[in-house]
Amino acid sequence: MTKIILTTESGADISKDIAERFSIQVVPMHIIMDGKDYLDGSLPVEDIYDFYERTKKIPSTTATNIHEYEQFFAQIKANNPQSVIVHIGYTSKASSSFQNAIVATE
Repeated sequence: MTKIILTTESGADISKDIAERFSIQVVPMHIIMDGKDYLDGSLPVEDIYDFYERTKKIPSTTATNIHEYEQFFAQIKANNPQSVIVHIGYTSKASSSFQNAIVATE
């Protein structure tokens, strides 16, 4: 039987507990604050709230890029060579993340 591995991006807001419970692999998107790029999940949520309180601006986000998706999928396949990856991502209407994931798989 083929192993199916579910993946998504951090913008799906799946909790760490749920991701671990169902073995969902999550690729981080990017958060931009004060001109600095952070991977989603790499800084405390309080820092985002502090940024908003200080600037009254909501941090911007950017999609996971093609290279990051290539590395993400390659690592999963290296660890699970006989697996099938099912990626559930943002709609292509809301983010370039979907297109980047498609290009990475090609």
